[in-house]
Amino acid sequence: MPLLIGNTYPLYKKLKAMGGTFDKEAKGWQMPEAVFAEAQALLAAAPPPKPKVPEAIVTARDAVNAAHVVLHALERELRRVLQDTVRGRRPLNGDGDEIDLEDLAFGHHECLTSPTTMCVYDNVEDVRHDDCCYCHQPRDRG
Repeated sequence: MPLLIGNTYPLYKKLKAMGGTFDKEAKGWQMPEAVFAEAQALLAAAPPPKPKVPEAIVTARDAVNAAHVVLHALERELRRVLQDTVRGRRPLNGDGDEIDLEDLAFGHHECLTSPTTMCVYDNVEDVRHDDCCYCHQPRDRG
């Protein structure tokens, strides 16, 4: 009996129904002569196997996803702490009103006049973040 080899696993039920038997040593299906051509055609039309993702990539991907979860939690906590820090000492907008906490954006430049010691921007009136509410310095400082 001819041997059919390849990605036969998705077809094993059909191959068995056609009278084939799996040969573990040869790692293929022994098929009756009468249906071998039909079995080859089935195998040729079968979708290619999905490539196996190396375990190192899976582990690294899982670690990156876990780090993103932690990072987002830390960013939320930092924003809450920064908002608490400026509560009661919020900067004023162009109309002389206090800026809503949700409208504040916290930069990364050092600002000696800000209660957070970082530049704070008004997301409504200063969407480009080029005028700190406290020190009025541009964001693009060298």
